[in-house]
Amino acid sequence: GSYRFVGSIMEDVLHSFVAKNEPTQQLAYEDFDQVDQLEIEELDIKWQMVMLSLRINKFQKKAGRKINFKNKDPARFDRRNARC
Repeated sequence: GSYRFVGSIMEDVLHSFVAKNEPTQQLAYEDFDQVDQLEIEELDIKWQMVMLSLRINKFQKKAGRKINFKNKDPARFDRRNARC
C-alpha cells in the first residue's frame, strides 16, 4: 500500500537529518526503527480521509450541491475526530 511509500519518505528525511547532525542524533534513527508499520498505515488512512473530506467540501462549495452515493446519506467525514 501507500504506507510503504510514506515510510520510505520518512526514512529518507530521517537519513538526511541524521547525516547532517552530530553522532548523538543517531538515537533519533534508532527510535524510527521502533515505529510500527501498522501505525504508519493507520496515519496514512486517516490522512487520506481528511484529504477526501477537504476535496468533497471544496466540490460542494463550487458546485452548490452535495455528493450522494447511491442516493444514501451525503458523503461526509468529521475532521475533528481524525488525529494525524
